[in-house]
Amino acid sequence: VKHVVQSSFAGRRIVVFSGGAAKGSDAVYQDARDIRDGGGNGSIIGRNTFQRPRAEALEMLAKIVSIYKNEE
Repeated sequence: VKHVVQSSFAGRRIVVFSGGAAKGSDAVYQDARDIRDGGGNGSIIGRNTFQRPRAEALEMLAKIVSIYKNEE
């Protein structure tokens, strides 16, 4: 992640990482932490929320936001 951010005009551009295969909640949260800790600006979350029940998806999105806001 740090290399990608540095390669984007020395970090002067926003870097958002695309999602991937469906995975468990803990793996999604760890991906968000790794992107945050590496200097990334966010991630695209698709199937990992859309394929869950609404309440669970909203809870997951709230937790991801808190990770990126460094509240977790």
